[in-house]
Amino acid sequence: YKIFLNRIQQQLSTLGGGGETNLTYMDVPVTTVTTSSYYVSHKDYYIGVNYSGAVTITLPKSEREGKIFVIKDESGEASKGTNRYITILPTNGDLIDGRDRAILAYDYGSLTFIWKGNSWRVV
Repeated sequence: YKIFLNRIQQQLSTLGGGGETNLTYMDVPVTTVTTSSYYVSHKDYYIGVNYSGAVTITLPKSEREGKIFVIKDESGEASKGTNRYITILPTNGDLIDGRDRAILAYDYGSLTFIWKGNSWRVV
């Protein structure tokens, strides 16, 4: 029986997988935008905008339901007029809560987007 268990354990160890089980030690990808436009990658999660001008962020079409992106005004300039707004656009005719864009226009504010299978939702 002991030999049998050892063989099973060896086989299971070759499968891989696993990963961090303590969320305290898990990092999320952090991106800082310092230009007037940025195309979000599927590897992004937190997108901090630190640019003193209007910025356009383009969301990708998600590969799976539940994909989340957080976009934040890190410069504290978003409410200073249309030349400081952060505009978030979907890709390829997708929508954000039934609209063709979302606008972040409050200082140090953030918007969280989740892909719901057929469109982006703001949560």
